[in-house]
This record gives sequence, C-alpha cells and structure tokens, in this order.
Amino acid sequence: MTLRDLRSVIERAAVDAALLAPRALRERLAIAPRQHEGDQLDADVRLVIALLAASRMPMWHELPMRAARAAFDRSSTLLAPAAAPLESVRDLSLEGPAGPLATRVYRPYGLGEASPALLYFHGGFFGLGSIASHDPVCRALAAAAGCQVLSVDYRLAPEHAYPAAVDDAVSAFRSVIHRANELSIDPSRVAVGGDSAGGYLAAQVAIATAHDERRPALQLLFYPVLDLTMRSPSIRALGEGLVLERSTMQWFHDRFAPVGVDRERAEVSPSHRSLESLRGLPPAHIQTAGFDPLRDDGFAYAKKLAEAGVAVEHAHYGALVHAYLNVAGVIDRAVAPYFDAAAALRRAFSAAR
Repeated sequence: MTLRDLRSVIERAAVDAALLAPRALRERLAIAPRQHEGDQLDADVRLVIALLAASRMPMWHELPMRAARAAFDRSSTLLAPAAAPLESVRDLSLEGPAGPLATRVYRPYGLGEASPALLYFHGGFFGLGSIASHDPVCRALAAAAGCQVLSVDYRLAPEHAYPAAVDDAVSAFRSVIHRANELSIDPSRVAVGGDSAGGYLAAQVAIATAHDERRPALQLLFYPVLDLTMRSPSIRALGEGLVLERSTMQWFHDRFAPVGVDRERAEVSPSHRSLESLRGLPPAHIQTAGFDPLRDDGFAYAKKLAEAGVAVEHAHYGALVHAYLNVAGVIDRAVAPYFDAAAALRRAFSAAR
C-alpha cells in the first residue's frame, strides 16, 4: 500500500466515523440546513461538505494542472461505491481523430455474444478526470444495468480546447459501432452517457450522430453541462459552498472554450439549439440535483427536448449536490440514481431490439 492509498483509507474511515456519530454531533459538524426551490439539502451531504471544507483543499483551478488531475482522480474515488463484481475488466483503444483513445471495458456476468453497451464519458470540467477517476462509477453502472460499459479517455483542456473532446467522443461512438462484432456488442443497443462535462459530450454525440445509420439507443445525462455561457439562475444561487464552485467552472470553461469560441453558438452550447435541430434525437434520461449549480440547465434542456418531440425522462434528486455518483459509497440517497439510470438503460435497450 502506498502512502497515497493509506491517506485515502484514513480519510474514508474518518468520513464513515463522522456519519455514524450521534445525530446531535453530526448536526454541530455539518453546514447549516439549506433550501432551494422547495428542495432541502440532505443532512449527510451537509456533513460531508463540512468535512471537505475542513480539509482546506485548494480549489481545483488553484493547483498546478498535473497536481489537480492527480488529486481529482483520488478524491473522485474516495467516497465512491464499493467495486461491483464483474466478469471482466479490460483496456483497449478506440479510434480517435488525433490518435487512439484509451478505453476501459467493464463486462458484467451473464451477457451473451451481442450485448447492449453504454459508452461513458467522465466528468471533470473538461480538464480533469480520467478512466481512473470514474472506475467505481462505471463498475456500478455495468453491474446495475447488465450491460457492457466502455469508459473513454478523451483529450482534455487546456492542452486541447473545443472541439477536441467533442470530436473524440463522436469518433469513439462511431468506432464502437464499427467494431461492434469484435467487441461482442449489439450495434442497435449502444447508449451514450456521462456526468457533468461528460454529460455535455454525450449530448453532443447524440446530436452529431442522430442521422447516422446507427444512432445511440439512449442519451444518459447525469447533471450535464449544457450551456457554456453559465447564465442560468442556479449557477448564481448555488455556485458557492456546494461542491461545484462557480469560479472553478468559469476557469475551466475559459480554457475549454477560450477567446474565439462563441459559447452562444448552438454547436458549442446544446441548450442554445433550436427545436427543429433537436427533433429526431435519441430518447434521453436526464438526472439533476437540487443543490447543483447546473440544476437549471438540466431542467431547461429536458423541457426543450420534450418540446422538440424527443422522449425524455427527467429524474430530479432534490436533496443531492453535483457529483453525487462519486459519493454513493457514503450517501444513501445517492444510490437510487444508479438504479434509476440502469432501469432507463434496460428500457431503451429493450425498445431497440
């Protein structure tokens, strides 16, 4: 065990112990109760936020990029669900526009030769995150949904600004379709999904491939980034002290879509698309959290897709914050979203048969 591993074990044990403390002590340690738009922040989430604040960790954009990426990978798995038992986990490459895209394939038990699959894009502000950061998330989704999950390492900003990550994501989807037989995948049952920045990429793939011979069976969007202009009321109301910080979002957006990239263009911000351009998109399952700065973006996009005639399921978890998938190992209310997403995938795969 490395010193980094030991530190993670100790930090996880401290969080577990705090969550098991008497209620009165937990309340003294937690941040104050919060309400927003009729939602009330979960008590355990309030405690975890207080513990994170007590660690005095610099914000992601205040660290050197290399250090920020290493810290993000570690912290993203610290409170994650336990590793689900799977038949196999293997690494391979998919074809990308600028070279091979590292990809990890999670295969649960009991799948046939032509199985359904979810192509997954990790979150991380377009500049952080990796296959490693979302390994527990992808394992849990594969086990819950009973499908293969392919997690893709796309190019990150600031080294690679828009549209590099979008191009990688679209290419990865088409590569999976092209190699479906080799990968034991049914090309008619391939969904795309992701969280936060990864949700943005999944939405962009659904748009770019809507008229391909094989399009996604579902777009699975967990608290997605959809409007790079950052003008929604929830970003102003919830952008401080609730995991996802407005200042960090702004810093990374400025590097993903720097000067010269018009963030109001429909090609850059999916929420700015016209109804006509959204017609015919694959069905969507969109999840939002009550205390997430991106809350309103998810609500607005779900409404717009529905107005365009797209079949949309919108699941809102009012007591949770951004990145709840990564804390489902300690936050009970963060477990249900996995099973809701898995049920949406199974329905979509069944409809695509």
